[in-house]
Amino acid sequence: MEKIDFKRHKDVLAYFNKNYVKTEIFPRQIGRKIVLASKVREDSDYDEEYEPSFETTFLQI
Repeated sequence: MEKIDFKRHKDVLAYFNKNYVKTEIFPRQIGRKIVLASKVREDSDYDEEYEPSFETTFLQI
């Protein structure tokens, strides 16, 4: 098994989408949910006034 090392979350997401979503190991819906969750996490980490809506929060499930 190859060792993979990433410096940025963005690179992990790209690798996951390329190797697992595009090859249909995971459905596209999962890939979209992971990307949305990453965006919500980034927004909440770096924007002091960010407050996710109920809909955004519900979509995380």
